[in-house]
Amino acid sequence: MSDDRTIKGNDLARFEKQSETLSLEQYSACEISAGCIGVVFRWSDLASAISVNATVLGTGKSLAVYFDGVAFERRFPKVEVGAHVLALQVIAGEGLTAAVVTMHERPGTQRGPDARRWRFRTDTASWRMWLGPAAPQGWAEPGFDDRRWATPLAHPSTRSDWDFRFAEREGAVLIGAPLSTAPGTVMLLRGRCAYTP
Repeated sequence: MSDDRTIKGNDLARFEKQSETLSLEQYSACEISAGCIGVVFRWSDLASAISVNATVLGTGKSLAVYFDGVAFERRFPKVEVGAHVLALQVIAGEGLTAAVVTMHERPGTQRGPDARRWRFRTDTASWRMWLGPAAPQGWAEPGFDDRRWATPLAHPSTRSDWDFRFAEREGAVLIGAPLSTAPGTVMLLRGRCAYTP
């Protein structure tokens, strides 16, 4: 019988796992009075949904964001398998009325070194735009018919903000309304995306 009473601390390497179908993600965190920070991780099944990082920026008086018809403000929802719609509402102000979006699968997903990461960005090919005094009923819902909507314009970004520069480095395009758009006009943007594991 061993009498080894040496205290052995936990080592992350003892719990190291590799999986092509699971994603190790940060779930929550806490801080105690001693100044230590604890992080809680969890495994998520990539066959059903992925967690994403999203940057959504707008130039105008206000910006509202909807994913599959549901408004969100802080943490972006998981992207489940299937087709989705990201919808933005921007109220025009003075000057440029536009928006830029970049979404990508969170870093740290363990799917092998050659696995392609899921991405979705603003462009002028897969996005549709509507301008008017008020938003149509149900415009943010996935089943809304936007086939008669216009194609948004691509604008060169003159913003020096870090967030805008980051989105552009990710390949996103600043899209929006003509420069002649009157203040107070409602600009709606709809982009379609899909996740297939």
